[in-house]
Amino acid sequence: MPDAVKTLALAYAASGAAIAVAAVAGFLKERAKIGPAGPWLAGAPLELARQPDRFAFNNGAVGLEIQRDGRGAAFVMGAERGGFAIDLFRRPLDPYQARGHFLVTNGPYQLKAWSADGATLDVFRDLSYPLGVGSFDAYAIPRRGFITNVEGDGSRLRILADIETIMKYQRSYDIVRTPLQSLLRSDVLRDAPECRYVVLDASGNVVLAGTATPADDATFRIDFTGKLPAGQYTALAEITVNGNASNVEIRRIPLRVSPAS
Repeated sequence: MPDAVKTLALAYAASGAAIAVAAVAGFLKERAKIGPAGPWLAGAPLELARQPDRFAFNNGAVGLEIQRDGRGAAFVMGAERGGFAIDLFRRPLDPYQARGHFLVTNGPYQLKAWSADGATLDVFRDLSYPLGVGSFDAYAIPRRGFITNVEGDGSRLRILADIETIMKYQRSYDIVRTPLQSLLRSDVLRDAPECRYVVLDASGNVVLAGTATPADDATFRIDFTGKLPAGQYTALAEITVNGNASNVEIRRIPLRVSPAS
């Protein structure tokens, strides 16, 4: 064998021996860090003694799932909810959660299949779910209300109003101004209109404030009896729809409260 080849072979053998020695030394060093096993925790499940890769337990209402790498998840059992199980404290983009990242949706869904690579969801219509189609329209399409007429004397007011309603056509819609009294009672309750008002005295100071909800005849009734002393006042009133108080129309209503008889 040529001398050059012998020298190269000896160099490779020496390098391999050095790497093996370093690897053994590193293993022994890491093993020394572990130390002897600690005492068994009183009350710990015996199943943990087998050092499983995944451990899960529950009390029939809530459950906990722990993996060997430190990830875990807590959840409410489906039997407790009367539906599918839901997680308690998962957060988006949290690498320590057992099920990894998740997507916040407007559901409801059922988990059909799940693996380390992904999940399959079944969409279903839960008739007990309180938020159906259109439940969030108030945020996407804020609507307004308008005072159309004010009746009554200075101590009692009856306010009539229109509100904006939505007429949908597949992917488009129109906003239609509609008298409140022409709507069904269920529509009025869903739109939750309110009459908000403040009362100013002759000097411009606020002396009274409040809200009124629709009466049975879909009008707003405000009674100042016993709330204001006799005198001249100005009421500022507005109609809100689903809590939207932006760009509202404010009506100034002069009041004259007579002395109590």
